This record gives sequence, C-alpha cells and structure tokens, in this order.
Amino acid sequence: MEALLALTLLHMASEMEDLVAARPLVTAALQHQNQCFLGLRAALRDISPSNCDAVFTSSVLIMACGIVSPLLPSGGDDQAKSAAESILRIVDLMNGISSIVQLSRQWIVQGPLSRIFGVFEPKLSSMNNWAPAQKLRNLMDTAVSPGSYKHPILDRAIQGLEKVFRRDHCAVVWIIGVDSEFIDELRRGEPVAMMIFMHWGVLLYIMDDMWWKRYSGSRLVEELSATLVGRGEEWDQIVGWCQQQVGLRK
Repeated sequence: MEALLALTLLHMASEMEDLVAARPLVTAALQHQNQCFLGLRAALRDISPSNCDAVFTSSVLIMACGIVSPLLPSGGDDQAKSAAESILRIVDLMNGISSIVQLSRQWIVQGPLSRIFGVFEPKLSSMNNWAPAQKLRNLMDTAVSPGSYKHPILDRAIQGLEKVFRRDHCAVVWIIGVDSEFIDELRRGEPVAMMIFMHWGVLLYIMDDMWWKRYSGSRLVEELSATLVGRGEEWDQIVGWCQQQVGLRK
C-alpha cells in the first residue's frame, strides 16, 4: 500500500505545472516510499511463497518511484535533479529488484502474478532492424577509434537497445543489463555513450503508455539533448529525431 500511495502521489505531481504546489505531494510520496523500504527490508529477511507476490509487487512499484521521484522537486529550491544522474543512481536498486525476481521466480510463476513474465511491450514495427542503431554505429565509428577499448562497450549497449526494440525484454531492463564499463563512460560524460543513453530515453517513452516511463524518457531526452546539440550536423540530426520522438519538437 505504501508503494502504491507513493507512486500515485508522484503521478499527480508529475502532471502539475506549478512546482511549488507539486512539492508537498513529492514530499508525501517520499515518506511513503521510505516506509515501503523499511517494510521490504524486513520482508526480504524471510521471503517465502506466502509473501513473494507482495514483495515482488512492492519492489516493482518502488523501482518506478525510484526512477521518477528524483526528477520532481521536493526541496526548498524547487529544482528537480538531473535526470541522467538520478537514473544512474538507482541502477543498484534495480539490480536488487532483479535479484528478488530471481530469488522468488519459482514461486511467483505459480501464483497470480505468473502472467507478468509473459507480458511484452507493444510491438512498434514488423521489422527486426531498428534504423537508429545504424546511425548510432556510424556516429560511434566517426567519434571513437575502432581500436579503442570503448568501441565494444558502446556497441554492446547499442545491441541491447536493439533487443528492446525487438521486445526481447522491456525497456527498463536495458539499464541493468549494460556493462558496468558503459555506466562508467556515462558518468565520465562520454558523448557517444550519452547519445546511446538518450536513445534509451526514447524507447522508454515510446514502448508503452506507462506514465512513469514516458515522463522519465522525456526528461532524459530533454536534458541530454541540451548537452549533445551543437557537436556537428550529424549529431544535431540525431538529437532532433530523439526530440521529435518524445514530443519536444514537431
């Protein structure tokens, strides 16, 4: 219940244009979120077939809260935090949720939540090839030496995005599956890595209608596009396409 209340309050806050008015909702959501963390910590010490569904559901809701809550204003300065940094900070949380799934999967698949493992995001195209992937690779080949240690790291991240497009797994899972070296490149501000990251924001936005994915994806594209624009015609064209996909440009 705490996780559901937290996510509901965050949803309400995300739709408000008045940041000052949204702040109390975010503050209340964080209180519910923290209470849920306390309950989850206790439940994880004794996870069993009788509580695994509740633990799993709460974990997924908390993951959504963890992605969205840092993007909304909650402090006195009424400023939301960096979308990119906020998402990177919760990678460990998402890995923890993945561990919960693996630990309790044998019980969950036998219960009322069994169908969740077979739910895919709507298919966008009958084609297996995701056209932006080739543009990303062309950009990578131009900006990064083929002999650089970065090249295979970046290419594997692009391959992961292609799997998201093919619905091999949902968009959120991508950030968990990328190499730790790719996360390091993002934290160092490597431009091609940031461009790949922005394309993940696009896929978050377009793959289904979950409000928290669309909100997070749009924020991520908005933030990273401001950093990446102006690096050249090829870069600007790709940035413009990403902005169009999330409704930031017509």
